[in-house]
Amino acid sequence: MADRVSVELVSQDLAGNALSALTCNVYDRDTTTNIVLYTGSTGGGTLVNPFTLTDGKVEFYINQGSYDVTISGAGITPVTKHVEAIHAENPSVVSLIVSGPITHTGTTIGFYGVTPAARSTGWNITNVSTLKAFDANAYTPDQVADTLGTLINYLKTIGLLGP
Repeated sequence: MADRVSVELVSQDLAGNALSALTCNVYDRDTTTNIVLYTGSTGGGTLVNPFTLTDGKVEFYINQGSYDVTISGAGITPVTKHVEAIHAENPSVVSLIVSGPITHTGTTIGFYGVTPAARSTGWNITNVSTLKAFDANAYTPDQVADTLGTLINYLKTIGLLGP
């Protein structure tokens, strides 16, 4: 039996509100061939594909592989994302690779096994001249401060640090 991967698909707006009545299709990558979605990791029944998200959330299992997930519904532009459903080196950890923008609307995040934490806020750097490089053997304190300020402002731009 194929090694199935657990998938939890959640649809919500930028404020975190569940979106319902959306149609979801899961296809083999670069095709319009619907795949089999399972209700259990081994055995179990199947989920109709395409399916409708009635409460903004659905859980299912799929075989490892490359897929396209398309979500559409009234009042939204259909969105298709390429995903890779694979088991990582640790069999209890699943990797999901998404091509395209990712928006995280939760309140915590953690990377590389670190316990998720809330975003650090209160970062306010002024009088920064954008600087991404300096000679570590011949620098001024202003160059170090500008480089650090540039890095902090970038982390604020991508949301890892808050204002």
